[in-house]
Amino acid sequence: MSAVLREAAAGRASALLVTGEAGAGKTALVRSVCSQHDMIWATCLPLSTLVVPLLPLRSATAPAFPGRPPDWDATYPVLEVDAWLDRAASERLVVLVIDDVQWADQSSLDVLMYVLAGRADRRLAVIMTLREGEDAGRLRPWLADVRRFPRLASLTMSRLDRVATGEQIGDLLGRPPHQGLLDDVYTRSAGNPYLTSLLVNGLSPDATNLPAGLPGALRDALSRAWHGLSPAAREAAVVIAVGGRPQRVTALAALLNDVLPLLREGVDGGVLRVEPDGRYWFAHPLLAEVLIGELLPEERRAWHSAYASALDDHAADPSRAASLARHYEQAGLHAAAYTWALRAATLTTSGPESLRLLRTALALRPPDAAKSQADLLVRICQAAARDGRDTEELEATLELLPLLDPESLGHAMLLLRLSELKLATGRSFYDFDALQAALRVTARHPASREHALALATTAITFLYGQDPEGERVATAAIEAALAEGSAELRVYALIVDAMRRTDATAFAIAEQAYAGAAGLRLPHLMTEATFACSRSAPLAGSDKVVSLYDRCRDDLQAAGAAHNHVSLMCAWAAYVLLPAGRWDECTDRLRTALGSRPGPMGDVLARLVGAELACLRGRQAEAEAHLARAEEVFAETSGYMFFPFDKVRTRLAVAAGDKDRALVLVRHALGHDPIDLDSQWTLPLAARAIADQVRDCHVDPAPALRELEDLLHEFPRVPGSAESFEREVVDTRDHRACPKCQGLARCGCRACSRVRGNGVDLTGERSAGLCRDRADKCGDRRRTGAEREDDQRAHLQHAAQDRRGQPDRTGPVGPLAVTAPESATSSASPGRPRRPWRGP
Repeated sequence: MSAVLREAAAGRASALLVTGEAGAGKTALVRSVCSQHDMIWATCLPLSTLVVPLLPLRSATAPAFPGRPPDWDATYPVLEVDAWLDRAASERLVVLVIDDVQWADQSSLDVLMYVLAGRADRRLAVIMTLREGEDAGRLRPWLADVRRFPRLASLTMSRLDRVATGEQIGDLLGRPPHQGLLDDVYTRSAGNPYLTSLLVNGLSPDATNLPAGLPGALRDALSRAWHGLSPAAREAAVVIAVGGRPQRVTALAALLNDVLPLLREGVDGGVLRVEPDGRYWFAHPLLAEVLIGELLPEERRAWHSAYASALDDHAADPSRAASLARHYEQAGLHAAAYTWALRAATLTTSGPESLRLLRTALALRPPDAAKSQADLLVRICQAAARDGRDTEELEATLELLPLLDPESLGHAMLLLRLSELKLATGRSFYDFDALQAALRVTARHPASREHALALATTAITFLYGQDPEGERVATAAIEAALAEGSAELRVYALIVDAMRRTDATAFAIAEQAYAGAAGLRLPHLMTEATFACSRSAPLAGSDKVVSLYDRCRDDLQAAGAAHNHVSLMCAWAAYVLLPAGRWDECTDRLRTALGSRPGPMGDVLARLVGAELACLRGRQAEAEAHLARAEEVFAETSGYMFFPFDKVRTRLAVAAGDKDRALVLVRHALGHDPIDLDSQWTLPLAARAIADQVRDCHVDPAPALRELEDLLHEFPRVPGSAESFEREVVDTRDHRACPKCQGLARCGCRACSRVRGNGVDLTGERSAGLCRDRADKCGDRRRTGAEREDDQRAHLQHAAQDRRGQPDRTGPVGPLAVTAPESATSSASPGRPRRPWRGP
């Protein structure tokens, strides 16, 4: 569209046809792109009795420009309108917009064709919007003719994907949406922007799901085309809606008479569409929910009973079995619904569908059923694990635990899984009580697979947390795993062995573990082995670590792993790319991480990285929204050592100019034992906040230096020296406003220009301290090459890493990287040693 406008502005008349379904955002897009130009906006309406030739153009051109309007009573109004456009285009660029051209009268279509075929050397852009599926009748030959014109381009607007729908909801609510709400909205709206806006209208930003029912405006918008059908065709649409999924003609023929003409009417009316496999479903699936909601309870039960009778003889495939379970349930025949739900859950390969069917069977299970409640909960846990739905698996696990013998091996294995699920959903940083209970029970069977798994899981947990018992448990875990002998336990042994080593052999052992895990195609072992590789990778820069995560992502996708594993790898890759200044690559990984269902861990880490990236680019509101979403997902944040909650909170406080809050956050972050991921960088951020206050207020830096000394005395072992922190303050003591710059956004020095070229919005980077030039450096004198290099280095370092005088972090900084070297050990008070944390 912008290209069409540029062509027209250059004196080359151009046209564009924007096509999309109702609610795709055609009108909004045109208004947004063309808002800076003089527009003649002609809206066509679906009038049935009022017939006024050229009505859309009459209504649009009257107030558009001063001067003589077209003479609508002229003998040839087509020539009159074209001449009027000639006069207007001779003075400026004219943008003629015909909105909803499918409802234009024939006289308006004639004028449009003449204008489109007219002079090519005028500053005129014609933009038309066309609703998909409504190009029948007289419009179809007209479109066939104008599409042959060489200056007419086409743009088709498709539905939004899940990520874009989430961004739209975030814009509407003012913050990123809860994943449950996003799932509900995307399932119902199918990515249609208008329907999405109606669904979330009036919702609280904290909403986790859509409320029951549909808004009245949405129901009206969806059912408008349905009301235009004949009564018989409307009934056919209702029958398809009750079916709950796309229907074949053979199934509908068993329920309706002479069904083909009714289907033709529904398709031509834009209510139904033909799926690629020949089945019939709604042009917008949400209409099915609207139609079912308008049925009486007795009508619904009758149609569901009819469907069940028609399908019962043909229920060999999973989809038919699932449909039978649903129809029997809705018809009130619960015993049959239970039987078919179990059968369909066994046949289906879809994770979400299997979970739904098993939950249905659990709810309808009769007291004398052969399958116990525990049996069904075990199957629910297995289905949730296959589909990567950690929250659903955790809920089923908590329901299942009281039903098992607490001294059984099965109960012990469930406790191990409970600890992992609490970690994955942010409930706690491992459940050490559950691990100890599992070890106690399995120790009675020292040669069992369960005991080897319990030891390996506990060893990995202790090594992550730098527990003093980690080495002892690791040795026992390796011996038990090798004695058990299975390929899976050998991989566990290699992972534990790599994690406990600090020499050059650790990486090679971790690579062996990954090769074994990839051969077994076990997603949880592939991710764990990748973390071990990242933890022990040689210091070869961010490329090496990112390649490890990308390799695991590709192998997970090839193995058909659930998206939560893939999203976690992408989120960690983004985490590594951010401090390396590779922001575009970081953004690409974040988009992949947040696509589909990222899972709690992938969602939270991606949000934290997104918050920091937005903050560095000066988008404070966006950064705050990402942080709020991360805090919403995880119940436990500070103390959750895998993720840099405290660092991100501190950075945002510094960016907001809230020095006092930044200092409170620093003390809170460094009070953990061991400290969370990246918390060692909160102290330099606090020094930045102090320096910013001195610079902005032009005050004596002595009190700030004393405040900084107090922090250094309180946390003497945090990386970075007193000299580097002091320089943050001293460098600002003679800072004065540059008469040439008058602010960062208009700074003319080369370094600031380079930073702006990297995508940093300097108008919002109040606290990043990017412009450290003295006033004399912004003068017109020729600067030396060394000065330019120093400025560029300082600016890019502050923009991409926001660290000055601190160790380089372009090495392995992923979840299992050694991110807290010996100098990173901190203490809550002088003299009390702290355990450094080496990553997840």
